[in-house]
Amino acid sequence: MLIKNNQCVPTNRFWFDDFFTREVERLFTGNPANTSVTPAANVWEDEKQLSLELALPGIKKEDVKIKFDNGVLSITAEQVKQTETDNKNYIRKEFGKVSYSRSFKVNEKHFKTDAITASMDNGVLMVTLPKQVEEKKESQYIQVN
Repeated sequence: MLIKNNQCVPTNRFWFDDFFTREVERLFTGNPANTSVTPAANVWEDEKQLSLELALPGIKKEDVKIKFDNGVLSITAEQVKQTETDNKNYIRKEFGKVSYSRSFKVNEKHFKTDAITASMDNGVLMVTLPKQVEEKKESQYIQVN
């Protein structure tokens, strides 16, 4: 019923690319690098709903955007660290923009997509998708004429 779209698999090559990109940007522009993060998620299901819990440390609920479109639940958030301009000779400056993004493919037939709810508490986003109630049809007898 639920398929994770963007699985993040760390490898040495990705670490090197990330490090290289950040350092080159820092050296040539003087600006902190933008960081994109796939937040950790817990997903569970019971008879009434599907629940997703995502770790978004330091993010305010106003900065979270949740969109459901064409069977995909997309969750994005952005945090911009404002720093004062000063005359310090930084060796490393990593405060900057951090973006979180995670998408889940959802089978629309099983959930009430117009009743999705979300709440935020201490950097943890909780998204709930209520299940469709399946009406059990009673057996009926058909008279033969």
